[in-house]
Amino acid sequence: MAALPEYVYGTVLPKGKLSVRDLLTYPTPPTRGPPAPLPPGTELFSRESSLINDMKTVRVLLSLPIPTTVQVNHLHEQALKAVEEGFLTFRYPVNTTGDIMRLPFWVITCWQAMHDIIIAKQLFTTATNWLGSRVEVRAFSCLSNALWKGPGVPAKMGGGINSLVDYCSEKWLSSLHMDQMAVILEDRLSEDTTVSIMCVSFFEKLTQLHRHSKAEYTSTPPIKQFYHKIGDDLYNQVYTEIAMSISVVVKTNGPILPSTDCLGNHWVTLIVDIENSTLLYADPLGVAPPVELVQIMQWWLGYYLGEDFLVKTLPCTIQIDSFSCSVLSANAMAHHYLGDRAPLVQANKCLAERVSVLVRILEFLGREDGELSGAGASPCISSNPDSVFAAMPSYQATVPTSSFGLPTGLLPVIKSITMPTGNFAPGTTKADSFPAYQGPFNLTVEGVAVKKRKLSIPKLFDDDPAELEDGDLDDDHNTSDMEGRADSYELIDVKAKKKNPRNGGRPKNKVLDKLLQECYRRSAPEKVVYRCAAEGCGEVFSNRNLSRTLRHSTKCLELPTDLRKMAAAHLVKRAPSKKVLDNPSSVSGRAASIEMNPKRQKCENKMASSPADLDASKALEKTSLLKGRRARHAKLDLEIVKMFCVAGLPTHLASRVEWKNVFYATDPSYTPASRDKLEYDQIVAEAEHVCEEQLMYLKTRDNLTISYDGGTSRGKEAYWTLHISTPEREVYLVEGREATSDSHTGVWIKNFAMQTINEIGPSRFCAVVCDSTGNTRLSRNLIVREVPTMFELADICHHISCVIKDIVKLTHFKLRCAPAIKKVVEQGRFHFEAEPHVETGDGIAFSTTSLRPTMEFDFALAQLVDLGLPAVKSLACLEANEANAADVYIFWHAMVHAMREVLTDSNHDFPIAIQEQVIGILNYRHRQVFDDGNLANGIYLAATYLDSMSERPSINILHLLAYLRSDLFKEPRNHGIAEPFQNDAFAGIRHPSTFRIVATFLVGVAEQEINHGHKPPLTRWKGRAAEFKTQFLKEFKAYARHQFPYNLPVNEKDGACIWWNAIIGSNNAQILPHIAIKIYSVRVNSMPDERTVSTFTWLTPAIRAQLTVQSMVAMTQIHQYHKTQIKARAKSNARPKVKFIDIKEVFFQQLKILKTYFKTLKMTRG
Repeated sequence: MAALPEYVYGTVLPKGKLSVRDLLTYPTPPTRGPPAPLPPGTELFSRESSLINDMKTVRVLLSLPIPTTVQVNHLHEQALKAVEEGFLTFRYPVNTTGDIMRLPFWVITCWQAMHDIIIAKQLFTTATNWLGSRVEVRAFSCLSNALWKGPGVPAKMGGGINSLVDYCSEKWLSSLHMDQMAVILEDRLSEDTTVSIMCVSFFEKLTQLHRHSKAEYTSTPPIKQFYHKIGDDLYNQVYTEIAMSISVVVKTNGPILPSTDCLGNHWVTLIVDIENSTLLYADPLGVAPPVELVQIMQWWLGYYLGEDFLVKTLPCTIQIDSFSCSVLSANAMAHHYLGDRAPLVQANKCLAERVSVLVRILEFLGREDGELSGAGASPCISSNPDSVFAAMPSYQATVPTSSFGLPTGLLPVIKSITMPTGNFAPGTTKADSFPAYQGPFNLTVEGVAVKKRKLSIPKLFDDDPAELEDGDLDDDHNTSDMEGRADSYELIDVKAKKKNPRNGGRPKNKVLDKLLQECYRRSAPEKVVYRCAAEGCGEVFSNRNLSRTLRHSTKCLELPTDLRKMAAAHLVKRAPSKKVLDNPSSVSGRAASIEMNPKRQKCENKMASSPADLDASKALEKTSLLKGRRARHAKLDLEIVKMFCVAGLPTHLASRVEWKNVFYATDPSYTPASRDKLEYDQIVAEAEHVCEEQLMYLKTRDNLTISYDGGTSRGKEAYWTLHISTPEREVYLVEGREATSDSHTGVWIKNFAMQTINEIGPSRFCAVVCDSTGNTRLSRNLIVREVPTMFELADICHHISCVIKDIVKLTHFKLRCAPAIKKVVEQGRFHFEAEPHVETGDGIAFSTTSLRPTMEFDFALAQLVDLGLPAVKSLACLEANEANAADVYIFWHAMVHAMREVLTDSNHDFPIAIQEQVIGILNYRHRQVFDDGNLANGIYLAATYLDSMSERPSINILHLLAYLRSDLFKEPRNHGIAEPFQNDAFAGIRHPSTFRIVATFLVGVAEQEINHGHKPPLTRWKGRAAEFKTQFLKEFKAYARHQFPYNLPVNEKDGACIWWNAIIGSNNAQILPHIAIKIYSVRVNSMPDERTVSTFTWLTPAIRAQLTVQSMVAMTQIHQYHKTQIKARAKSNARPKVKFIDIKEVFFQQLKILKTYFKTLKMTRG
């Protein structure tokens, strides 16, 4: 059926908000049916259009009598088939003479809505008349002003506003109304209560379990998850009391529980008091509870707590009519918890109490900005039966009819039954007869929504109130289709009303109030949702779930920094390692033995000398058990998280019964986390704690290098990772962000990196390095503009890869080698067909058909391999953690020299054109980084000039640094002739042109540190430019001349930074060492990001492709952090030997004395 057009609203049907007062005066046409019979069969429908197509013509519907409800429903069924057959309208008589008007099919939907309005008008007319006859002014006003139709604010209770009219009558109230009263009572309880109020269906389903699935419930992993969870919470004293309303059947011989043949007709209240092992029972008739009821509770509680419960009477007013059991039993429950705030109702005031309940419901909905929707709205406390019970015999415990209630003749008979006191324990309820408790099951809510409240033991567990939220259950990953991303235009904010503190009830979570904004979608105004408080974000949540909100808020770039920090701080509190730190206590051996064997506690209690000693002993043991259990469980949670992340176990194992049984057998009181809680709560929180520890450490370090890169997960989610390296090459993954819906521009990447840079401190960074795509190159430039003390470096490994790619693309290699290589890569192997061949006398075989093509392919492939081998070797060495800027300069020139040798080698027979093309590629890529290109940076030349770690003889026959005395820095124009000293100022300095270039670069580095840095040895020169210049030239010339302290011995294994740091303090080492340390602290590659991607791939094989980016990043952070803690990274040699190229013939032609000492250059290899 077609949707109703917009012009219907405001003309025929109400538009926007509609209060009950407006509803009662809203005009509706009569419902006496069509004035003449409808056309028969297919004559009823037409393929022609209707004249009703705008706001003016639609008003005709108000003058037409509409069909009855039965007729409209029948017409609707016929219309569905007609639409499929291509009909556009249906014929409807407008008068008794048979005149016909063609109406569009949406009119049928409009008539259905009209019937809803007509029925509601009848109900509320009766209700308001009843309130008026009793002069209930306040209730009349509240009900009249209540919204019957609103802009999309969700119902807080089930049944819709139409169900509230039953309070304005003497009708028997149904389970729906009992659940509504439970919501009101829970709202009036204090925040730190340990009471849980169950819905009516809780005991109904528990009854079915006892009757039909008792054996399965106690002998196998749970078939009913929620009940095991509540039992575990009672065992762990998360709840100290649970309360519920129960429907029973009143008979002349006493009450019984309902069944399929006997429906409930009376309401009672049951409260389970765990601390006192008592069942508190309230019956408005004053009779004893049904035997089966006690048996069920003793069976279920005994399974978890291992003891009998004493049945006692709960104070309750005795009813004097046949319909007040609902309000009296609910009043008994409220009086038990609220005392004088909810006094017991007098028997003749029950109707007034019904009106008071109605007022409290309407005021509650007003405070919550809620709207009572029409029938069918989801109740706040669900009463729908669970799918597990679909195959069981079902029964209806309550019948929401107006005439159903206690038979009047039963009242005097029932009142004669007395309520017994003492231990009510039928023969089948002995705790010893129950199966042994196999341990708690960490399971989720199924069909019953219960608000979880925090444990009220502040001296033991100082939980933050913000940690508790109605929707914050273990299994919080089941999101609805209302969640995800949405455009800002699609969301309409709902203005929050300030809660009146005099109304009581649980206060709202202040953290969620700051991080979420209540709203609704234009396309679904009847459903309330919550969006991220950041205006430009658009992330939408179906409810106020603390866990999901914190996960998002800590990574949301649109949120202000203070809110992100607040979210991160609250998320860290949920980390298992944080809970271990907060619960260091260990349980004593005696207390532990009591916990594992509750019968020992009973024996010791019997031996107590006095009741006072018994109470003190029980209190002491209880405190010790709780503290020890909490500490032990926190430690187990942490170790499980480490096991999954460090060992790379799939998280779905946490949902396996075999996994849970391991813990049931070792510690029955421990509930292992479910997969959702592990993956989306504990792991994410632990990763945030790891990140916090890393950031605290990094805030104490200087000369940090930041690198970042993007990628795509197996689940097709885009992500970006960010790493920070220390001068000692310690690497930390500090950020990983899912960015599928973001545009990865240079500005976005810059903001992504600057968030971490600002968090640690911009002055603590010395460089940013990443690959050189358009957006990343722009982001580097923007970061350096904002933080002038940082070097902007292109990833040299990526740059060398580009050299190889350019060469492979040459036609010479592409046409001759690419097809075969491609086939090998695609198929994994390549079969050459056997060719006819002949053998010569010396045993050499030659093909007789394709000798030349085969040899040409082999030769071309050998050319490509030999030409690319120097680049591949350089790439392997420069991927190392310890590679520095000097290595880049040396390896690049060695690579170029080796490739030129291959090109000019006559054995390779490269055509002149190919040689020129390759040389052109090398020249272009060289200018990009080392000359005047867009990636150029003087740090490589400066680092090489300052390199004190080149191999030196073991005896002091050479007192000059190797590179300074080599031809490495020789100007090309001199053709091997040494540069003449231009004046005495450069006496003793080899290659003065290079000296001046490096000096200019170092002065620029120092200038940025002096003006924008925080290092005192450099910032003290601010405003003293002349003095700085004199001192710097003095030190740099001393270095170039190899004078003290720059002629001190070098320990190759210590590294350059340690050597430069050791000479600080001399008169000639006040500036230069600090600049050199900064230069050698720079990481020259972004390999940490590549290695992290390898970890991502390891964690998400093809069978685990659904792991989200946030979970994948969190597991990797924990993986890398704890692997470092378990086994410290072995210190690599500063320069392991790699036989790459004979340096002595290239760079040391004028130093023949070094021939016996320099065999190969010691280079770094990862």
